[in-house]
Amino acid sequence: MINFDFRMFFDRPEIIRAVKRAKKRGLSKAAALYNKIVRNSIRRSKKVSAPGRPPHAHGNELKMIYYAYDRPAESFVSGPVQLGSSKVPGVLERGGSSTTKRWATVGGKKQKSKRVIVKIRKRPFAAPALEKAAPKMPEQFRNSLVKS
Repeated sequence: MINFDFRMFFDRPEIIRAVKRAKKRGLSKAAALYNKIVRNSIRRSKKVSAPGRPPHAHGNELKMIYYAYDRPAESFVSGPVQLGSSKVPGVLERGGSSTTKRWATVGGKKQKSKRVIVKIRKRPFAAPALEKAAPKMPEQFRNSLVKS
């Protein structure tokens, strides 16, 4: 009598674990590459960047871009840290308006004045970084699933 075993090679638990581990490692490398490109595109300067170019960082806040693994979705999420209640990173990326305080000098001392709404033209930094990183991302998965 001939017996057939129909277990699939790719259904074995050790194969599934190895694929998940390799996927996470490759995604982590791709996310790190993307973050590096985003951070490098934001230059430190006291001047304002030209519209259409990546923004200039005037402190450390804008360059605080992190990524994290989203276990349920098996993907990585990346982006700038939210600056309090401010939506500045998103406004810089897409353009729009933001509320700020204007400073006034009274008697030689700086004093806060009223809140004003300012219009900000697009200074994209995330989308161009993704375009630059995209061709290099498949390379991050090369040799990630090898027998050790």
